[in-house]
Amino acid sequence: MEAASETLEIDAPAGKMSAAFAAPAGTGTKLPAVLVIQEEFGLNRFIRGAVRSLAEQGYVALAPDLYYRESVGEISYSDADRAIDMVMRTIALSDAPDERVKDERVVADLGAALDALRTHPRVNASRVGALGFSMGGRLAFLLGCRRPSEISAVVSYGAARMVPVLEESVALEAPLLLIFAGRDAATPRPQIDRIQAELSYRDARYEIQSYADADAGFFCDERPGHDPEAAADGRKRMQEWFARYLA
Repeated sequence: MEAASETLEIDAPAGKMSAAFAAPAGTGTKLPAVLVIQEEFGLNRFIRGAVRSLAEQGYVALAPDLYYRESVGEISYSDADRAIDMVMRTIALSDAPDERVKDERVVADLGAALDALRTHPRVNASRVGALGFSMGGRLAFLLGCRRPSEISAVVSYGAARMVPVLEESVALEAPLLLIFAGRDAATPRPQIDRIQAELSYRDARYEIQSYADADAGFFCDERPGHDPEAAADGRKRMQEWFARYLA
């Protein structure tokens, strides 16, 4: 399916936030949509590619630049220290009040992006999903919990630091697909087991897929840990999840 891409400017809490946007070519029927949430390396080629790929599959897709407050934009995959620094500036790393305020801030930014997506004339606002990678995987989960009536499905890749916010799953209504890499030090097996136990206890609709031999960033062909087989299978599962719950 042909897709048209553009950059949008969204009114966000701290000013104008740019976003990668793509939609199937043409006009007419309102379509399901997906909010794509960036990994720690910013709104880069991989994230923009994910937005365009979703549009080619028939979705309207949008990915906001969550680093707009710092005017950072894109971080090279070779600059891991810079990416880690931005993660520390963006999401809560503990339950301390001065840390949790970071989650409030970034979820507000995501809320602005979600509002822009849901009110777009091409979008069926009752069929909107969230897709996140690494840092964005955790944020996709949080957004599903914080905006339960507006998110119909969540797919999360490599969501680290989910355990401290697992209690928020009590509000989650959307079916949740969690995809992990078995060799990712940020998501060791005990954490995945804890997540599974908590979601089962709360009767959440979820599935967990872990690729035992895959490393962090396996889903991206520009990262050292890229695993083509795991990436292809994860992409297939993601596509099936959205087809099931957003179509």
